[in-house]
Amino acid sequence: MSVAHSHIGPWTLSDVLALPEDHSQRVELVGGQLMMSPAPGLPHQRASHRQRQ
Repeated sequence: MSVAHSHIGPWTLSDVLALPEDHSQRVELVGGQLMMSPAPGLPHQRASHRQRQ
């Protein structure tokens, strides 16, 4: 997400929704700051699925 590096000022919901889709990163807007974290890996997804059963 190179777009995030060139953004100036606090983020708005419109700014976040205008970003290109990137399924490798989870994006959250917290107090005007963009928080990005990687999507959970396969072991995490398997454990999560077992807990739902």
